Amino acid sequence: MNKDLALVAARIDPLIKVSIPESERAAFYSFAYNVGTGAFAKFSLLKRK
Repeated sequence: MNKDLALVAARIDPLIKVSIPESERAAFYSFAYNVGTGAFAKFSLLKRK
């Protein structure tokens, strides 16, 4: 699971353009892990951040 999370983090971190709390970043990782990084990239909340 750590390997999977590291892969998700590597794909998600470049998409987050502003500073966010670690707890919010962890929630984004969890969401992206569950829906997939491709779907996360289209996530409308990400565009508001």
